[in-house]
Amino acid sequence: MPRHRSSAALLAWAWAAVIVYASLFPFEGWRWPPGVPAWQLLRLPWPRYFIPFDITSNLLAYAPLGFLVALTRLRHGAAPVAAGASALLAGVGLSYAMELTQHLLPLRVPSALDWLLNSAGAALGAATTFATRRLGWLARWQALRERWLDRGSGGALALLLLWPVALVFPTPVPLGVGQLGPQLRQLVLGWLADVPAGDALAAWLQAAGPELDAPLSPLADGLAVALGLLGPCLLAFAASHRGL
Repeated sequence: MPRHRSSAALLAWAWAAVIVYASLFPFEGWRWPPGVPAWQLLRLPWPRYFIPFDITSNLLAYAPLGFLVALTRLRHGAAPVAAGASALLAGVGLSYAMELTQHLLPLRVPSALDWLLNSAGAALGAATTFATRRLGWLARWQALRERWLDRGSGGALALLLLWPVALVFPTPVPLGVGQLGPQLRQLVLGWLADVPAGDALAAWLQAAGPELDAPLSPLADGLAVALGLLGPCLLAFAASHRGL
């Protein structure tokens, strides 16, 4: 029986996107540090103080990335040493790139300690992959997946596993994800600021802003919550074996 295509690669890319978002948020105030040459930005400063929560979060944030990268490489037939090296390089490289980019954001503080903790987290994630593989947990998961899910369901499974992560960023409606209306409206208004032909559209967007941002009625709110729960349920049903 053909094996399922692993969703680990999709999840690794998605988790990397989450890391980029969390590392560079709020994406505002981009500027080159005054009087600082480019080569000096390659050096990461050591922090002046230590916050236990930051230490723990920086260590754990990259563990899923290391786990998923190592698992992806193993699924593609790589040797354990190569899989572990790939996971470590992915964590080290991504973390270093994020810390360098934080030099350009006034609200973010680059740190050599964060880079080391992120790298250690990626190594911890890779070690977890090898431990779960040795204990047989990965084989059990593969057998469970082949029993319950159709082949080609890797994308659906990745979305289902990412759904709880999306709920970490709350919206006014419970179980709501992807509420991008206000952000998209502001983005379009910024694009139209210097476009004379877009004055009519910009005026409509500004006038419709309060109406679009108005609170939902109780009926609409309940419907939105129901749809927010129904979506992942339907996705899980679509990915499952038809005989179940």
